[in-house]
Amino acid sequence: SETFAQDASPECRELGAKFAPCDADGEKMSQLPRPERPISKVFRSGDATWYAPTTLSEVQGLRKKLHRSVLVLGDTAKGMRQAAYETFGGKQSDVIFLGNVDELNF
Repeated sequence: SETFAQDASPECRELGAKFAPCDADGEKMSQLPRPERPISKVFRSGDATWYAPTTLSEVQGLRKKLHRSVLVLGDTAKGMRQAAYETFGGKQSDVIFLGNVDELNF
């Protein structure tokens, strides 16, 4: 592949001249402000209930209350549906999404 060094084509040099240099070290994601903390949510549709807690203590409380719930993180709709409906003999309808739990996402 080409670089913007000596081997760059004239077209690449022309394109490169249209943009200011980028200092990747100065623009690291870690230097951006943290996004606002999400709020806990509960969604219901038919027999299924989807919980989206934001703290580990909320997850633990939900697990105590919902012994047969399914934990989901980064799953597809098909995977979530399969986990929710095929776990425990097809009688499972409580899903706990872990994607908003800070203690589990680092």
